Amino acid sequence: MMLTASVISVQRAQAQDSDGRRQIWCETIRFIYTDNQRADLVPTVFCDDSVSFVRSIQGDSLSAFSFYQSIEKPAIYAGLSTEMAKREKLIREITGKLKARRTGARAAKVDSLEQQLMALAQSEPQLGEVVQQPQPVLDTPVQATQTPAATPTEAPDYLWWLIALSVCVVGLGVALWQLLQKLNARIDRRASRDEMQQRLSYLEERLKKLESAKPPTPPSPWETVRPEVERLLDKRLRGGKSAPAPQPMPAAPPAQASPPPQREMAPVPTDQIRYVKNPNNGAFHESKFTTNRQRDSIFTIHQRPDRTTFCVTEDPEVQRYAMEYGYSFFEEACDYTQQTPNPTRIVNLERGTLQRDGSVWKIEKKAKIAFE
Repeated sequence: MMLTASVISVQRAQAQDSDGRRQIWCETIRFIYTDNQRADLVPTVFCDDSVSFVRSIQGDSLSAFSFYQSIEKPAIYAGLSTEMAKREKLIREITGKLKARRTGARAAKVDSLEQQLMALAQSEPQLGEVVQQPQPVLDTPVQATQTPAATPTEAPDYLWWLIALSVCVVGLGVALWQLLQKLNARIDRRASRDEMQQRLSYLEERLKKLESAKPPTPPSPWETVRPEVERLLDKRLRGGKSAPAPQPMPAAPPAQASPPPQREMAPVPTDQIRYVKNPNNGAFHESKFTTNRQRDSIFTIHQRPDRTTFCVTEDPEVQRYAMEYGYSFFEEACDYTQQTPNPTRIVNLERGTLQRDGSVWKIEKKAKIAFE
């Protein structure tokens, strides 16, 4: 039991030595923050343990962590056996670097810091100052067996880390489950939209076939009465003079005068419609143009001999598809100032213009749109 108590005393003394150097660093970091007019960072320095201290100084704008790393290395303690010598070496390294960066009144503050750190180093207990408490002499072996062993009452640090890690894993699992539910719902909606699109395509084809089937042309009135007129004429020629006078034939409609020749008008240019998904590097590639509108045909190209313009395809299904990805499809080709939350449609305010350059159409002027 005396040997166990001695080991515990040494371990506690080593922990106190580490704590003493950490307290020196805490005072140094607070001095750096105050000296650089950043007193608001002083409360963020945690000195309870080494892990909390290092984390609290990482990421600040004054590079305190880099200053800490440049000094706190095992090499500076090489050849030093006592804790007091190590603390004094650490204080000299810290103040030496601080004085190299400061002059005048600021250098005087470093001298004051050095005195404060020296006083702190001497006030902290050292390894050589640990006094082993004498163990009571046991009278009988029975008393020795009845003495309970000391048990730690505090939970180790790694146990709290395991609990925090478990909570993070559970939270991540819940987030992934919710994400999978949303993805499944989106897949179901897309499947329903695809099925509806197929039905609409079938109905459009049926309508085109019905429109192409024209009814037969009805016969003219003359063709209807012609056999009867010929029969009456033949009967009159065979019956002589006593035959009744033939009924007059219906007069042919007067010939319409031919319209005067008109001056030939210049043909009105018509748009050639092309569809494309999205631009790339500020231009539409002609190789990606299609003549048939598809679900991802987000932009409509109007080609004329005099100029070529473009706009967002005015199809609710296509617009809903584009808005599922936010505003990413419109940032390169469109100007829009008002972003309505959860819009349902896109309104074309002004068409954009394109300028041809080889096989690509560069965006000369962006289209103006609005989300509603």
